[in-house]
Amino acid sequence: MLGCGSAMFSSEMYDDGYEHIANVDLSSVVIQDEREKNAGRENMTYEVMDVQELRYEDETFDVAIDKSTMDCIFCCSNSVTMISNMMHEAWRVLKPGGLFMTFSLHDAEKVLPYMGVDENGLDFNWVSVKCMKIPNPGWTKGSDKSKTHLIVSAVKPATPGIGPTNSSNTMVEQQQPIVLSEEEGGEEETTAPPRVTQQKSVK
Repeated sequence: MLGCGSAMFSSEMYDDGYEHIANVDLSSVVIQDEREKNAGRENMTYEVMDVQELRYEDETFDVAIDKSTMDCIFCCSNSVTMISNMMHEAWRVLKPGGLFMTFSLHDAEKVLPYMGVDENGLDFNWVSVKCMKIPNPGWTKGSDKSKTHLIVSAVKPATPGIGPTNSSNTMVEQQQPIVLSEEEGGEEETTAPPRVTQQKSVK
């Protein structure tokens, strides 16, 4: 879990049967608190770590999840480089055929370019990229919160040793949007460019 924070996401995943979860966060206070709160969840670990410099071996994990850490980095002055570094590290520690997922309050147009290319214009050679939106359970009518969360999933090639290159055949698949009721904010469709590689520069 890249930037686990203090949310219950990891503990709820653990309780649902996904027990082997490695959580990292830059805050030592958060990590210590989460270790204490989750002491009974034996197969889940918490480590102080920078998502730009993960201390894991190559091709270690089946899944890497960014739970809105990218959203936080968007606010930093050096966000392009920082997100590029995070994506390279996520790619590096994923096993061949591994899955990367990001959860965001931004639209696909904002997120996909950062997942598609690094700061030098090299393409991450994802086999496929899928986008969808789900309702934000914290949203209420009249609230200034986002009505939906964006989920983007990307699959790493099953062939070992493939890294970012100057060209990519990655296609973005449009998942069916979840239709919200009027009380939940009305209908909102998910949008995504047909190819990640349409946008070569990240602003």
